[in-house]
This record gives sequence, structure tokens and C-alpha cells, in this order.
Amino acid sequence: MKLGNYNVVKLDTYTDIFDKNFFYLVHLVKWLTNLEKEYADNNKRFLSLTDVIIFDENNITLNPIIKVYFEDIIDDLIADYSVVEKSDYTDKLHNNLNLNEINPILDKDLGVYAKQLQNIFPNLNLDLNIQEQIFKFSKDDKTNRFNSLINKYFDNKSLIELLEHITVRDDKKILDYKNIDWDTNIPTIFEYLIGIAWYSITNRQADITDFLNMSLDSNLLPLRFAGGGQSDIVCKYPRQDILIEVTLSNDENQRRMELEPVSRHLGRYLLKGNNAYAIFIAPYLDPNVLVGFRSYKNLNYYDKSNTSKFVNNLKIIPLSIQDIIYILKSNLGYEYLETFFNTIYQDEENDGYKWYTNKLNPKLREIQCS
Repeated sequence: MKLGNYNVVKLDTYTDIFDKNFFYLVHLVKWLTNLEKEYADNNKRFLSLTDVIIFDENNITLNPIIKVYFEDIIDDLIADYSVVEKSDYTDKLHNNLNLNEINPILDKDLGVYAKQLQNIFPNLNLDLNIQEQIFKFSKDDKTNRFNSLINKYFDNKSLIELLEHITVRDDKKILDYKNIDWDTNIPTIFEYLIGIAWYSITNRQADITDFLNMSLDSNLLPLRFAGGGQSDIVCKYPRQDILIEVTLSNDENQRRMELEPVSRHLGRYLLKGNNAYAIFIAPYLDPNVLVGFRSYKNLNYYDKSNTSKFVNNLKIIPLSIQDIIYILKSNLGYEYLETFFNTIYQDEENDGYKWYTNKLNPKLREIQCS
């Protein structure tokens, strides 16, 4: 429509254009926000599960063993990129395929790969089993990274601070501590911290990546609880293994949730011919739970499928979080604790509450380190 020398746009046409542009603008902003924040965070968490990509603050690196594998083929992989059919993509995503079935470029000769690995692992022996050595080097690399993580975030001072926060359930201070990117809940963090604390108490003798019975991401932070039917932490040592059970439950919940599983885990472990004892750790120790644990000193634990098999003298040492904090503050090494646990367990007091309150707890604080 023309009015004099001016073109006039009908109001309804203008409104349609505005509505359309506004709609696209809002959705564009929404998509960009999701991609930048929510999707980016989710992608980071999923990629961390692979143990391939390592996120260290603002840096992203590849696991060194994986990096060597891709170094000389990455350009060919990028050049070979093409959009695949959805069915083909789904098949590769959902099925356990060999690398050459995913893409022929990924099919690398093991001997060639081994020679490339010698640049970062000079001790690699090409005459021995290459896969076993790669597994060992990968494990050693993970242990070294875990030790670096502990040195940076979880030294004794930091562990004590975090355990103090857990005692009073100051969850915000735990989740915000040193900007650690936790992707789990407080009970799992508690279990993880106790594992590190025990690793420190035993002077890092065992392999922490073995005895922490939980899934870890590529940054070696916890993802979930221990699997069912087994102890939270299993420390294997030459003389005697230690099953560590941890809980944040209290009052009646503790008796209902922990009394039977702890004795069952230890009993079954001993029935397999292992030499072990258990340590139970909680912020609060229910007196009836203490009585129950102590009673197993004089009870049999039977194999329910064959009652001719049984074990006795189930040794369960209860400790509060404050006990663990005291051990860390006093730098009590396991050589002292092992002797103390063996001696205190043989005490004649059979009432578990009185035994812990009048014997174990006060005498723990009398240990003198030579």
C-alpha cells in the first residue's frame, strides 16, 4: 500500500514478521545457552567416564597411552570424516566392536604401537607380552596421577577439614571445597575420603586404584557407591587384608542398615580362605551396633549353603570420624595401629559399647610413636 511517497506495511504483516523473528531469536539464545552450559557440562561428564580424556581445570588432555595410539592416524581420521546413516551409527554405538570394525584406520599393528610407546615408556620390552605391559604402564600412570591428585587436594590437612565438615554435615563446604568438580553425593565422597585417608595412614603401601570399590572418572574422582554384596574398601596387604565399611547413617538406621552387612561381608570373605578383619567407620557409633559387632568375637559365622563350614572370631574394629581425624593429626602409622588393634581386640570386655567407650577410644589416644 502506498501513501503519498511512502510505502506502508500493514500492521498484521509487521506483527507476523516480528513474531517470527522474535521466535527464532528466543530459540537461538536458548540453544546457545544449552550448548554452552548444560550440554557442555553433560558432555564433559560423559567423556570423563571413558578414562581417555582428562580435564584439568582449563586444560584438556588425552590419556598418554591413548594419545600415542592416535598421534599418527588422527589426520587420516579427520580426512575420512563423513556423516553416516543413523542405523550404522547406532550399530557402532550399541555393540562391542573391534577397532577395525569401527574404522579400518583404527586398526594399528601392535608391534608398531609398542615401538611408539617406548618413547614414553623406555622400559617396555618388545620381547615380552605387550598387552600385559601396556596394562601395567596404564595402571602405574593412573596411580601416579592419583598421588598427584592427593598431594594437590587431599593431603592430611585437607582430609581433616573435609572430615570435620562431614561430621556436622556441612554439605555446601564439602561440595565447594577447592572448586573440586564433584559428580556424586556426600556419602560417596565420605567413602572416597576414607579410602584416601587409609591410603595415607598406611604410607601409600597398597594400590589405591585397586581397593577403592567405586567407579572413578578420568580425573579419578568418584562417581558412585561400592557395588552391592561386598565391602566399601578392600585393602590387601601381605599379612592381613582389611575390609573398611563406612556409613553416614545414625541412630536406629545404623543398626538396621549396617550390623548385618558388615558381619556378612567379613564372614564371607573369611570363608573364602582369606585372612582379614574389618574396620567400621561412622560419625556416630550406635551403642547397640557396637554390642553387635563385639559379640562376633565369640560367635560362629556359617556358610549358609554348607553349615559344616564356618569361621569364628570375626574381628570388627569400630572407629568414629573423630578417631580417624585424631589418627591423621597424630600421624599414627599403620605399624602402630595394627599392634594396637590386635591388642585391644583381645581385651576381656565383651560388652561392645563399654569396650569401645572405656578401652578402645581412650587407649587409642595413648599410643606413643617411637
